[in-house]
Amino acid sequence: EGIARAADLAPDVVNAALWMNAFLILSGMLPIPGIDGGAILKWALVDKGQSPSEANESVRKVDMVTSIGLGTGAVVAFKKRKRLLGGVLALFAGIALAVGTGILREK
Repeated sequence: EGIARAADLAPDVVNAALWMNAFLILSGMLPIPGIDGGAILKWALVDKGQSPSEANESVRKVDMVTSIGLGTGAVVAFKKRKRLLGGVLALFAGIALAVGTGILREK
């Protein structure tokens, strides 16, 4: 009675695996320097003809917009009492804002 059967746990394990992989994919594509999405964006802009310093400035502007979106998502998550999601979104919003304002820079 107190022992969960493997068949009972399977849907929960699959659901957790799906959400973890979705989180990794989505967070990895954020245009924040130091995360894959930031490097991809920067070097795609360089490939399109911008200098590396111009591309860094473009990424900085994109991060300002990204911080607004992530911050909005955090507020919505907190209002819906999804504290973990809200905290993660707020963390990424703070990082994006720090990059966008120039407080945080990639070397």
